[in-house]
Amino acid sequence: MLAREKCKLAYISTERSDYYLITGMVKKYRVEIILFLLAFGLRVIFLILMRLKTGNDFSDFVLKGDALSYYNMAFNLKYFFSLHILDAPFFSDALLRTPGYPLFLAAIFSLFKKSIVAVMLIQALLSGLTAILIYKISNLANFHKLVGLSSAILFSMEPMSIITSNSILTETLFLFFFLLFFYLLISGLVRGGLNGKRIFLLGTIIGLSVLIRPVLYPYSVILVLFLLSYLYFYRKIRWANLVKMLVFFAVGIYLLVFPWILRNKIVFNSWSVSSISGVHLFYSYAIPFYAYKHKIPDKDIVSEQFSKKMSPYIVGDKYDLRNNPVYYKFAKEIISDDPLGYAFFHITNTISFFMSNGYRNVGRELGFSFSTPSVNFSFIRLLLSGNIKSLLDFLKHNTSYLATFIAGALVWLLISVFMIAGVVKGLFLEKDRIRKFFILFFAVSIAYFALTAGPEAYYKMRFPVNPLIFILAFYGLFSLSSYLFHKSNKLHE
Repeated sequence: MLAREKCKLAYISTERSDYYLITGMVKKYRVEIILFLLAFGLRVIFLILMRLKTGNDFSDFVLKGDALSYYNMAFNLKYFFSLHILDAPFFSDALLRTPGYPLFLAAIFSLFKKSIVAVMLIQALLSGLTAILIYKISNLANFHKLVGLSSAILFSMEPMSIITSNSILTETLFLFFFLLFFYLLISGLVRGGLNGKRIFLLGTIIGLSVLIRPVLYPYSVILVLFLLSYLYFYRKIRWANLVKMLVFFAVGIYLLVFPWILRNKIVFNSWSVSSISGVHLFYSYAIPFYAYKHKIPDKDIVSEQFSKKMSPYIVGDKYDLRNNPVYYKFAKEIISDDPLGYAFFHITNTISFFMSNGYRNVGRELGFSFSTPSVNFSFIRLLLSGNIKSLLDFLKHNTSYLATFIAGALVWLLISVFMIAGVVKGLFLEKDRIRKFFILFFAVSIAYFALTAGPEAYYKMRFPVNPLIFILAFYGLFSLSSYLFHKSNKLHE
């Protein structure tokens, strides 16, 4: 009887300790839990609404354009252990796209029988974790807690972030790993735990991210420069140790990337990650500039002209890696003809990187009808070329486009203005050396993505650095408000 009472008391004691442990954890991480539930919950609600709206047409509604390409590649990986089947209509996708995201989809399809809903729910989970990472990164970089909290809330509620999470596209997965890298890097730098294992892990995350979106491949050079600068100037680490860390980082990257590059060398005789670099340079940089310079309204006309010139040199599919040197050659000829003119054209067109918003897509998802401009329509380009008549004529007959454009542009104009204010304040007035370093790091990262997006930039190309833009924007906003209302450069509660 006594033993039974002791067991009962021990059980009650354990139950109480578990209760206090859970409540303690909830209190300690209540902000992170709320942010996760906000981001995850909004995406699940949108998924439910989208599922109810489309009914039996849900798959057809989702699997369009790039989404269908990734779905096909994942299907082939699951059933044929190959990214493509020869002579299939999506053969060229496997030449243009890297295997990271198709592998992610194939893994989910293996567990959940090709369930698109399962993909979106997992991406909603990743978005919830991403919101937490934004909050943590801001705090680690020595920003006021209100900056990180506001940035994470904005990301959680931003319409295009919600829609993108409910799409079969790379953005959500890429952003999660990109910010996970930032979190592990900054926590290691600030807390002093950046050892060889952590550096190697950071390299593998970058390698995995490159296999999801190759745009990060050249960015690794910027990462190395900032990493070495911080360790040398702030941590006073010797050059011998810096070299060791660089080796660990490079090994981590190429452990994942090199097998894919080697495959491309064997199959296509090219040491490239993807054919996207040559294709993007030619079609998104050179062709729009040529059309702009020679006042040709439709860039497709220019593409057709150059396609005829290039046809004797093109091997197989136009996305074949062996054609990259051809794209580089013709793009170089166009750009080198007027390098200063191209520089002006490229930089001015990056305005669309910061101003594009995709809010018409939100309207379409909610069932509103919007007139769609030509694929070659560019508000910024028409404005810069002085073709005001065509611009006004289009907007006159497309009032719904005008309304959503103005609404979205105003939102992102404010965000961009506050971001610039944050960068200026951080670089010239900030006294906290660590915060100043990370402000410069964030600003350079944003500039990299803006410049690589080029003249054809739009909101999806900005998506990886939206959290960094939000952090700098709220830092700028709160700094301005502190100065205006408190006459102080320090943030106030």
